[in-house]
Amino acid sequence: MKPGERAYLPSEIRDLGWAVAQGQTDAYVFQVRFRCFPGDFPKSTYPVRLNVFWEMKHPLENGMASPADIKAMQTFEERLIQATEPDGASVLAAVLTGRGEREFVFHTKNAGDFLSCLGDMPQEAARYPIKIFSATDPGWDYVHKLVKN
Repeated sequence: MKPGERAYLPSEIRDLGWAVAQGQTDAYVFQVRFRCFPGDFPKSTYPVRLNVFWEMKHPLENGMASPADIKAMQTFEERLIQATEPDGASVLAAVLTGRGEREFVFHTKNAGDFLSCLGDMPQEAARYPIKIFSATDPGWDYVHKLVKN
């Protein structure tokens, strides 16, 4: 941890608030939901970013989620958080929705442990329509660009 940061218990991470912002480019509309991390949150202890992309089955014309997609994505998000956050090794930092997909932006201490937890979580009969990308991002630059904080 960097000077001025403190360790947060997993229960304290779960209790962090969320904010929502909406935006639009020339091509599409989008929504960003992001956690409100205090200044002393030890982001540097979560140096690996995992972007989990969910492809919607029935997006609305504007690329946002239909009620059917929302229900499936909420179930997935709840399971994903339950599987990856309880021990404090990972944290969901932001969720982007638009262009017919939802992106879950996690930061973790170890990508292998995150993926192992993901593999152990409950599944539906059909595989989840997801793709996962990983990058080293100790400064949380991707999230900072999203929310400009």
